[in-house]
Amino acid sequence: MFDNAVIAVDVQIPRINNDNANAVIAWRIQDPKNYYALLLSSDGYVSVRVLEEGQWKNTLYDWTKPENTSPQADTYHVDIAYNK
Repeated sequence: MFDNAVIAVDVQIPRINNDNANAVIAWRIQDPKNYYALLLSSDGYVSVRVLEEGQWKNTLYDWTKPENTSPQADTYHVDIAYNK
């Protein structure tokens, strides 16, 4: 198991019928009910949460729209740095 890690991904979130869509990047996965998650929306908002026993228990970073995102962007580049 790693104590420190950097995850780098490019994410495309297609919109369907102009509705907001979401994507999830998960790490520290113990099982389908326990993990950390970066939630991304197609309108540029992000949130970081902890899922415990299938329930969202902790919000580490609430829904925020970073200044450098654009809802028209086809691809979002995401870097997640984790330090235990």
